Amino acid sequence: MPNLNREKNYLCDEDYMDVLTERLTLVRDRIETVHAENHNNIFEEVSDFLGRLFSILDETVDDGIGTQGKLKRSMMRDKNHLMLLENANRDLCRNLEEGNYAGSYLNPDVAAAELGDTGKFFSALFMELMGLIPVTFEGNMELTVIFSELFIELYDLMTDNFNAGTCDEVVSKIKSGSYEKEEMEKSVKSISDAFHSHYHDYAEIFDRDSIVNLLYGDPYIYDVLMNADLSDPIYMYAYGEKIGSNEIGLYNYLKKSSEDDITAMARTYVKGYLDGFRITERDLSSKKTVRMIYPIGMERVARKSVLLFKEAGLECVINEPGSFSYNRRNGGNGACSSSENRQALYDHSDDKSLYLNRAYFERKKEVIEDTYVKNVEAASDLSGIALMEVFGREDFNPVTKDNSVKYTADDGKLITEYMSVLGEIRNSYIPGDETSFTIISYPAPSIGPDFEKIFEETVQINNLDSDHWRQIQQYLIDALDKGDKVHITGAGENRTDITVSLHPVVDPARETKFENCVADVNIPAGEVFTSPKLEGTNGTLHVSHVFLGGYEFRNLELVFKDGMVDKIHCSNFSDEDANRKLIDDHIMFHHDTLPLGEFAIGTNTLAYVMARKYDIESKMDILIAEKTGPHFAVGDTCYSYAEDVSVHNPDGKEIIARDNSVSALRKIDPSKAYFHCHTDITIPYDELGKIEVISEDGGIITLIENGRFVLPGTEELNTPLEEL
Repeated sequence: MPNLNREKNYLCDEDYMDVLTERLTLVRDRIETVHAENHNNIFEEVSDFLGRLFSILDETVDDGIGTQGKLKRSMMRDKNHLMLLENANRDLCRNLEEGNYAGSYLNPDVAAAELGDTGKFFSALFMELMGLIPVTFEGNMELTVIFSELFIELYDLMTDNFNAGTCDEVVSKIKSGSYEKEEMEKSVKSISDAFHSHYHDYAEIFDRDSIVNLLYGDPYIYDVLMNADLSDPIYMYAYGEKIGSNEIGLYNYLKKSSEDDITAMARTYVKGYLDGFRITERDLSSKKTVRMIYPIGMERVARKSVLLFKEAGLECVINEPGSFSYNRRNGGNGACSSSENRQALYDHSDDKSLYLNRAYFERKKEVIEDTYVKNVEAASDLSGIALMEVFGREDFNPVTKDNSVKYTADDGKLITEYMSVLGEIRNSYIPGDETSFTIISYPAPSIGPDFEKIFEETVQINNLDSDHWRQIQQYLIDALDKGDKVHITGAGENRTDITVSLHPVVDPARETKFENCVADVNIPAGEVFTSPKLEGTNGTLHVSHVFLGGYEFRNLELVFKDGMVDKIHCSNFSDEDANRKLIDDHIMFHHDTLPLGEFAIGTNTLAYVMARKYDIESKMDILIAEKTGPHFAVGDTCYSYAEDVSVHNPDGKEIIARDNSVSALRKIDPSKAYFHCHTDITIPYDELGKIEVISEDGGIITLIENGRFVLPGTEELNTPLEEL
């Protein structure tokens, strides 16, 4: 672990820890009382859960010193300790098991059935408490105390507002309907106020620690990765994350792999990251750290990657998971589990609405800015993010719960504003034109019985000959540079009919519109892409099904007017409001409209054939799926915050299409230039009619027809398709 001075050193302050220990003692005693007072209700279940957390805390904290202090890290190689954590993990996560969740109070509908309008608050809090599992495993006393105290505060408010001695009596009153309307209204108001106060008051801890964690990583997770005994999968339970068949299956598969194979996988990953700096001509020499994310079960590859990054002069920072509503990320963080309950995450995706308001937003901004100021050197040291992820999870179609918390229109506007402001703050301390990234993906065992074959083929796809692929793609770019627009149509039932406007090339000998993308930042190889000209980009994009953000969208249709989303629809639900929420949460991200930030043509027919051969199209990671046909990204361009940085293709030509009329607003008002999202939507080859380049004089060059490459020099791409 890099020897970095974390701003979060207050956790080593003895006076503070004495106070925290005293608070822990008091709240434990109170939790025991709550448990004794309640029977077969949510309060008994939650107090029992917290009691078991406290027992684990006893095993992980040494002399009352919390996270970043004297953890019993030596015990991560102790089999007995790891067995304790394994049993605790299974026990604590049981409410999130697919078969148990439907009847758990984590389910908002179950909580509402028992507590009426107050149920959503307690269900949301219970979900927050589940986030304490990993932080408790690493000995974080602080967060355990903070959230336990909130539970006690809400418990007392319920008894006060319903004029009852215990919440056991409150539940009886609510179930029997013997309570007064005013009691429920008073309780909802007071609990809502308590939520707002809690997250506002503790923003100094929550948001400060989120930024500190981003910059320095979590020493505990780093220690697990680098020091655990990988000969036994029990080490995985030290994370505190949900460990399921995917994690165990990945471990078992990679355990059989030779050291040479592991090194080759790690080298592809690390080389892709370093190539990002080389290709964009960005200076890596001044950087010291790289943020790494990896799937649990792939520690052999991740550990080797840490060592290869170190050889390149970069120390890896690995973040804690982000388990709470205020820091939870769809893309994962640190060491990621792919076995979490996605319905539960969907049900609680809008829980932030319970405390979101202008005052909270302003407080977050203040804390985040202050934390960056205090850690400016660490921010400048960070070179970017290297993401290793898995695909092939079981199909998931979310069910909309009547009692789930849902963002209001005002919430959406505030979140949009927050993302914009946060992006500006982050970019001022971690400039986008000074950083890079890489993403690589591998299948999870849940992809099906052919998992091992698919894994082997994915490794081959990730290691394609970049030089050979680059030359084939250059034929496409040469043709595209001759046009001022591209016309894309669907085939069969696909209703796509869209014209994409291209930026003009002034000096064809030195300039180009499309980037020749092989296996560097976006692994694997296989696309040419551009930032379209918004004006003149019109028409309909349609795809029968696509997975975005872990959710399947059926009959997704977007209509563009001058490059901006005008209409959007899917047919997942019979209820249009439910369809709209799914779209708003995972494509539009609460923006009223978004620009077409990218148009690309995927060339990786090998990946397409693999998907067809094993019938895994619906399970493909977008990283690979985007290479299997033309794709359209709504949101920011691929050059966000780096539009003014010159980028060249291997042939020496500068890529001039790095901007559009929206991103150009950065020079006037950055808040209007960026949307902080970028979602790729791919039309597979079999749904594709034609892709035609249309020149200013009306000339037409056909690139693809009926799902096959017809441009001279690209016919080789059709060879894998002959297998179908």
